[in-house]
Amino acid sequence: MAEVNFGQLAVTKGSDSLVRAFGQHMVTEHTTAQDELKEIADDFNNVTWPTELDSAHREIREQLETLEGYSFDSLYMSTQVMDHEKTIDLFETEISQGEEQRVESYATKYLPHIQEHYEQADSIRTVITDMQNNAANGN
Repeated sequence: MAEVNFGQLAVTKGSDSLVRAFGQHMVTEHTTAQDELKEIADDFNNVTWPTELDSAHREIREQLETLEGYSFDSLYMSTQVMDHEKTIDLFETEISQGEEQRVESYATKYLPHIQEHYEQADSIRTVITDMQNNAANGN
């Protein structure tokens, strides 16, 4: 949910075209993955599907809403790197220790996508940081 929410914000507030394109990619890919996961969750009585961001992501959203330009792009891409790292860990744990076959299959299916998103986010973060550093140094 956070990836879609933040991605929508990046599409409108991102100052770098790489950031805006990544944001749109997150909206598209995570909407598809989220819809599939919700179908699985609907089959379990003890799973409550969230309807809003958790408190940590609400705080990040509030920060992102106040920023513009490089500051926005930098924070957005940094949060994407961190969130995708955490998600990779969660998916790998589910694959190796999960007890529900459908959830394990879901994690197996989407782990390569999450790893790709992580690599893209890290690469974009590096590019925009390098551009900012070069601009600050007059290059």
